[in-house]
Amino acid sequence: MDRLGYKFLSSFILCYILLEKLSMFNVEEVIQAISLGLIVAGFLVNTSRFKKAMEFCKECLFILEERTGIKDDQLSKLFFKRIYFTMWKACSLIGDNTNAIKYAEKILQIYRESGERLEECKLSLELAGMYFHGHRYKQAKQLVEKALLISKEAGDSMLEACSYGKLGTVCHSVGEYKKAREHLEKSLAIQKEIEDRSGEATSYAHLGAVFQSVGEYENAKTQLKKSLAIQNETGETKREASCLASLGTVFISIGEYQKAKEHLEKSLALQKKIEDRNGEATSYKNLGAVYRSIGEYEKGREQFEKSLVIHKEIRDRKGEASCLASLGTVYISVGEYQKAKEHLEKSLEIQKEVGDRSGEATSYKHLGAVYRSVGEYHKAREHLEKSLAIQKEIGDRSGEAMSYENLGVVYRSVGDYEKAKEHLEKSLTIQKEIGDRSGEATSCEKLGAVYRSVGEYEKARQHLEKSLATQKEIGHRSGEASSYLNLGAVYRSVSEYEKAREHLEKSLAIQKEIGDRCGEAMSYENLGAVCRSVGEYENARKYLEQSLAIQKEIEDRSGEAMSYENLGAV
Repeated sequence: MDRLGYKFLSSFILCYILLEKLSMFNVEEVIQAISLGLIVAGFLVNTSRFKKAMEFCKECLFILEERTGIKDDQLSKLFFKRIYFTMWKACSLIGDNTNAIKYAEKILQIYRESGERLEECKLSLELAGMYFHGHRYKQAKQLVEKALLISKEAGDSMLEACSYGKLGTVCHSVGEYKKAREHLEKSLAIQKEIEDRSGEATSYAHLGAVFQSVGEYENAKTQLKKSLAIQNETGETKREASCLASLGTVFISIGEYQKAKEHLEKSLALQKKIEDRNGEATSYKNLGAVYRSIGEYEKGREQFEKSLVIHKEIRDRKGEASCLASLGTVYISVGEYQKAKEHLEKSLEIQKEVGDRSGEATSYKHLGAVYRSVGEYHKAREHLEKSLAIQKEIGDRSGEAMSYENLGVVYRSVGDYEKAKEHLEKSLTIQKEIGDRSGEATSCEKLGAVYRSVGEYEKARQHLEKSLATQKEIGHRSGEASSYLNLGAVYRSVSEYEKAREHLEKSLAIQKEIGDRCGEAMSYENLGAVCRSVGEYENARKYLEQSLAIQKEIEDRSGEAMSYENLGAV
């Protein structure tokens, strides 16, 4: 339809509706008015004129609700469904999730009243996805559970597998990892049985994410590689890129940064090829995380800013907020706390605006880290407690454990060691409950640091060795290096300088291997301290100068200041 034709038809329909309001037409005329209105509304949606489409739909609703002449209840419900469907589609396309949910719920109610069980099941799964993206996990779970019951009653294996898959992703998001795995394995079994290769690949990918969350990195890699093999076979480029990105994040988790970079760059190349702008933004963000992890902060900042530009371009407010938060963490790492605070507050503002409760909790957590870094411990605690409250509210057990852990670190910083232990033990309890091996190792390490602070060196050593054993078991190289570093500090505190040196050299070797420049600088700094303690001043100076050179290179101003101070003491 050309522009003139559209103007003519729209004018005709508007006149028709106005006349209809002023005089009583018969049922056939009411039906014709609504039908024509829906044709135009559909055309307007398909040509991205969403506001005008909504106006037509509202006029159609007015006629349908005001004119009681339609005796056929089925026809009336059909019209309501078509109107609400068009409104749902329009709201979804403009990112108005609140109204999209409202209209989808109205359609769902009609399906329930009409006894259209399979349609109810399909829409329940779609609506659950909308709740999920809005972090309304409880409502999402309830809808998927209803969909699962219907799919089983109807004997629809495809929908049953889909329901188990969605339940798995919801449970994963709230830290119910055991349940997530059970549901995803049920989904996978059905998909294999019905030979749904695409669904099978999706289940392997989601299982990989669950194993990554609990620190079972080898299992995570195995599942993701299975998913990738199927996607290569079926030629699903977008999913292949997503799987490569997921493998990249697993390699970040275990400190294999070169492999992470390789996978993420392959993912990025595919996303550029198929013009997947959202995926491209995600790959830039993950690459930023790689560079940040190895202390190449400037490169990290560049990648995050590339991601931010794309998120703004595609009007993804949630993604924009996430990138601002990531940039904030880079500025924390280099000691630019004011810039960090500005970026995190912008992120928080957007997250509140779009209703991203999980993201809001993350921003409060990072702001807590900023305030802790500048010694404003009361404000740090306030922000971390806000983060904790949101995580409890949305049922994020993993996030809750992390908040307790961060609060424990704050209490240790102010010398309140009992409260530090109390919070870290709460964190450890949750991590054991949900099966988060990586988090468990981190909490043990931080408890070790608390015991070292109060001079209980044997308990400190025991906790750090537990952490080290877990890190080795799960293949977390970066965590392993950190445990060796802290054990070195414990041995230095009890004047066992040779053992201290051994552990610090092991830490340094791993950090060099994985390319962790920030960790490398810390190991040199600690080795310098050991050498100074035993009177090896020349070696102490050499190590401290190496630490300083790295801190200058990676622009870690806070670490640089510490190195100058330590060199002054030599």
